[in-house]
Amino acid sequence: IIDKKMWLGNLIQMNDSQEEFYFMQHLKEAVLNTKRDITPEQLKALESLFNLETEKLKTAPAYVACFSRLKDDASQWERYADKGTGFCIEFNTCKFNEFMKGSMFLQPVYYINSMESHTHVKNLVHYLEYNSIPSFSNINSLMSNVRACASSYKHPSFAQEEEIRLILLPELISYTDGKIIYNISSGIIKRIFELDIKELESKQTISFYDTIDGIYIGPKSKQDKNILYEYFKSNMVNIPYNKIKISESPLQ
Repeated sequence: IIDKKMWLGNLIQMNDSQEEFYFMQHLKEAVLNTKRDITPEQLKALESLFNLETEKLKTAPAYVACFSRLKDDASQWERYADKGTGFCIEFNTCKFNEFMKGSMFLQPVYYINSMESHTHVKNLVHYLEYNSIPSFSNINSLMSNVRACASSYKHPSFAQEEEIRLILLPELISYTDGKIIYNISSGIIKRIFELDIKELESKQTISFYDTIDGIYIGPKSKQDKNILYEYFKSNMVNIPYNKIKISESPLQ
């Protein structure tokens, strides 16, 4: 908040080991289930397409900042806020999207264990049968969109998190204000994207602080609300006192 930096983690180093690959695997299965008369040549072409895109995901993953619709939830406090002693920042969705306009946007996560109804199943079946794709100029364009979709799907066992993501696709990194940096967490070096909010703010009509609807002090935190407000003021952070709130969760 003070430095106006936001970290986006890369999807191959998240707590879900199947990130992005989950969608790819189930999409391919859905194509095979839909086109049961697939020929050996078509199967080889399909396998080649997915192998190529899977390798791209391994070397050039998307970067995401993860949010939740749950703003004062015991499980979120426990898992992501130092066991309830940390903080929760509540963003206004409309203002946040307006602020990120031209860079990124918030995207809900879908928790689905079958991709049978996904539009790309029909697109890929059409490609295998006619060597063309409706609405896409070529197969590379389609598969690029498939990879983009992969960053928005997760295993249903994570559904209780009600996640919304700020997603930065690898091909857009060079056009986004920020840089790749390295952080050590639990003894592991991780590659993350540091979004430069100050630079982004200089191009927008609203302040980054305007996107914040509330800052919640964790249920197990001993932080004094008044001191936190004074701390913000001393660092030129324009967060009104009534936006600093104490969690109502009885987590202990």
